[in-house]
Amino acid sequence: TWAWTGIKDKEKLKVYTGLQVREVSDLKHNGVKVKVTRIEPASPAAQSGIFVGDFILTVDGTPIQRKSTFQLLMNRAFVGNEAVFGLERGGEPKEVLLQYAAH
Repeated sequence: TWAWTGIKDKEKLKVYTGLQVREVSDLKHNGVKVKVTRIEPASPAAQSGIFVGDFILTVDGTPIQRKSTFQLLMNRAFVGNEAVFGLERGGEPKEVLLQYAAH
């Protein structure tokens, strides 16, 4: 996922996570979840311990119930900052720390 993050030396920097996500039905809770569908090797996501198949539940405590919410948070993120990703893996909660990078 790419996002515009601000201006440094009059150039916009993009946040790079190496994640691709999509919304999937959550029949148990009558809604949707955001599922990780691809992770680029050696990316910030791969280095943080996020896996394909994980569900992203929160980013720094903000609930992620739609892909658009995730994208909005990535658009507001800054290169070099860190965020705690709350995940669900195999039905169990997990947290990882991801540092946003420029690509």
